[in-house]
Amino acid sequence: MAIVVIAEPHLQVRALFVHVVRNAGYVPLPTAGPEYAGAERPVAALIEPASPDAVALARSLRERYPELPVICVSIYPPGPEIADLRPSAYLIKPFAISELAQALDVAASAAVHSNR
Repeated sequence: MAIVVIAEPHLQVRALFVHVVRNAGYVPLPTAGPEYAGAERPVAALIEPASPDAVALARSLRERYPELPVICVSIYPPGPEIADLRPSAYLIKPFAISELAQALDVAASAAVHSNR
């Protein structure tokens, strides 16, 4: 099961990301808090870096899974507060849905290779 953790504070945007992740062939796991209680290793985390809870979640996931790809999606350009996360992709809203699907595929492919 290829899980993508989604940490997006805005309900409508989170719902859209759930739809895109599912249509791309992954299992979306939306969360509003900074904790991931899943038993299975996700293939990627999709976060809004302007959300402190989302950044905390990404850092927590990285402690458990150091090579986990993090995809940032925001209306703001990348800032120094997430430099330590080394995002595998940074998409500025609005963006084409196909860009997010492609970033997910690249991240999931990298996650599979890092688990070998």
